[in-house]
Amino acid sequence: MHITRAIKAPPVGLACAATLTLGLVSFSTSASATPATVAAVNAERAPVAAGKWINLWHDSHSPTKTWTTRSWKSKGRVLQIAARCWGAGAQIKVYLQYERPGPLGYKIVKDGKWDCTGTNGYIRVHNAKIGGTFRADFVLNRKHTIEYWAQNWMP
Repeated sequence: MHITRAIKAPPVGLACAATLTLGLVSFSTSASATPATVAAVNAERAPVAAGKWINLWHDSHSPTKTWTTRSWKSKGRVLQIAARCWGAGAQIKVYLQYERPGPLGYKIVKDGKWDCTGTNGYIRVHNAKIGGTFRADFVLNRKHTIEYWAQNWMP
């Protein structure tokens, strides 16, 4: 803690009370009102630029049981697949795959499963390699129409 010193001007009237009060009040060094501190506090309170989801592509496919998308390159670290399908009692499994170099082929990095109720389901990875090649596989337990999006989060 840093204790401030009393003002050295001769105290008169209200100035006397202010001087005595300032001399007895202690302030932490982080709360001092220097221009650098004020700027730092204002920077902390400044609104952060909002990021947004951008669609890398969107597609739909007529009734099918399995479907593999074309491959694409990620443009950001956060990558997600949004998909939906329709059909009573149907379920969809979605696999997000990353292409490994050389003859190693694709590796599943994330998967998800949900019911085909027409609402969107999501699988998301937060450490996608920027410029990495990805694809998605969809497997349904019955033939149904699917609609899907590949999306990156861009700050």
